[in-house]
Amino acid sequence: MLDLPRLAREDEAAALIPLFCSGAEGIGLKAHVCSSEKRPELLTWLRQQCNKNLVRVITDNETPVGMLVLDSSRARNRILYIVVDCRFRGKKTIGPALVRHLQSQPGIDSLRAEARNEYSKRMFIRCGFRQHDECDCGHPIMIWKRTI
Repeated sequence: MLDLPRLAREDEAAALIPLFCSGAEGIGLKAHVCSSEKRPELLTWLRQQCNKNLVRVITDNETPVGMLVLDSSRARNRILYIVVDCRFRGKKTIGPALVRHLQSQPGIDSLRAEARNEYSKRMFIRCGFRQHDECDCGHPIMIWKRTI
């Protein structure tokens, strides 16, 4: 049974790496990011993101099956990555649940994300985002703003 989205803890960072790397191609990671040589750096980065409360996770029997990494260092909150376990991809449940959880949080009045593939673009549109522009790499920039 799937658990509700929640903040990921620092002690979960190692368990998030296989999930994160399973989506490497879909989220546009360079191949070396998930290489065995770079795993210690990736683990450090994920721990830092968890410590800053920038990672949301959904688990299934304590196994991570979905994660969202947020970058709030800019003026607008930006979704960096959403990764869903391959067994759950395309079912329109985990990705949207992570986004809607984030949208429900106090202090989150707007979000920005790159739609790196057609599925993510459709998911963002279902979650109330609209296309704003395109990044230099050609991906649509999706924007969501809270309505009162």
